[in-house]
Amino acid sequence: MGRGPDKDLMACIDKDGDGHISFEEFVDWLTDPTASQTLHSDGWFGSFDFQELVKPLFHVFDRDGSGSISMEEFCECQAILSSSLALHPSANQEALLIDKDALGQYRSADRDGDGSIDLVEFTKWQAEIIRKSAIPNSAVLLLLRELAESLADVFHIDMLQKEGGEVSGLQDALGERVKQIAAAAGNLYKDQAELDRIELEKQRGAVGVKTVYWKDPPPDENSMNALMRTCASDLGLRCGKSPTRKSTRGSSKQSSTLAISTLGQVRLCIPELDQAKVNWLVQVAQQNLEGDETVHYYRGGKTTWKPIGEQEFLPVLEVLPKEVQIYAVVLAQAMGRRSIRFKEALKALEVAVKTGKLRPHAITRVQQEVEKLVEDDDDLQELHISPSEVMHLLVATGLQVHADVLAQLYH
Repeated sequence: MGRGPDKDLMACIDKDGDGHISFEEFVDWLTDPTASQTLHSDGWFGSFDFQELVKPLFHVFDRDGSGSISMEEFCECQAILSSSLALHPSANQEALLIDKDALGQYRSADRDGDGSIDLVEFTKWQAEIIRKSAIPNSAVLLLLRELAESLADVFHIDMLQKEGGEVSGLQDALGERVKQIAAAAGNLYKDQAELDRIELEKQRGAVGVKTVYWKDPPPDENSMNALMRTCASDLGLRCGKSPTRKSTRGSSKQSSTLAISTLGQVRLCIPELDQAKVNWLVQVAQQNLEGDETVHYYRGGKTTWKPIGEQEFLPVLEVLPKEVQIYAVVLAQAMGRRSIRFKEALKALEVAVKTGKLRPHAITRVQQEVEKLVEDDDDLQELHISPSEVMHLLVATGLQVHADVLAQLYH
């Protein structure tokens, strides 16, 4: 065991095989109960055996010690979990992965359908649930131990009560164990993705951001051409073409009625809702012949675009879900056109990867999905795709998109 991961561990964490471990890959590995190694609470890398960790809890569920859990045993334990959580609601109560449908959960855990749950099936069921909680493996050990011990104590107290033990003392002990069960189960079995969604909805409500992100179509080509004219007039900027260079004879290599001195690129195009309509905000990067870059921001939509400051642009961007930010990059690449070449769409996705909005393997999956549909390389080179179709491909290859966002992306 050492301070740094070895080559085998590197390969396990580096899911897309690019030779680098991204933040997302590292977090996924830290919270993956099926991993064979993990980063322990003392800061050292070491072995991790989830099945061994879950054994004590399995033995509590397996009341008769037969080596498998019957439906009655499973439902009895689930009833204790549900009652404990009902008596002591937690902050995670809105998004728990265990519910009152104990029979449904039992059938889900009983993978071979033989009417009992063995240790392997129980381990897989627990791993699937706990992985969604996004809890580091180092914390899972303590939570599983606390849950197993508290459940075992509840059954022991119940036995003592039936044998005529002193009621008041047993009731106090029972109440404490129920509280411990609720705390452990509330953390182990929370749906972190759902909690994040709920929190985001609350934040939107707090700042007055509507669930529907835009109702009008994105800026069309005429609108983006108006933006280009504004950029040329205000900044001497040409977007999408090489900057004009003067020849030794004093004439330009590219004819233009405007004195274009720098090259520009529209990088983001995002919606901004107000009470009456949808405005569109754009981020334009300006690069001069020496390679120096300046970023400008505009607000507009139809034929009028006015400059704004970064302080007006960034708050609007930050409240947008990640998938809408990805769409904003693709939309900027399209420059108001209904469709773009597939290779241009890939360039937009590369920008999304560089800015941390998308994982690298998503581009590979999109390419593979398109290659299934277009076999001829020449056809692939000529393939045109709309920004919404790009998002559809990302969804098909695993990108999680909220239903409200999907309805707007495909508007």
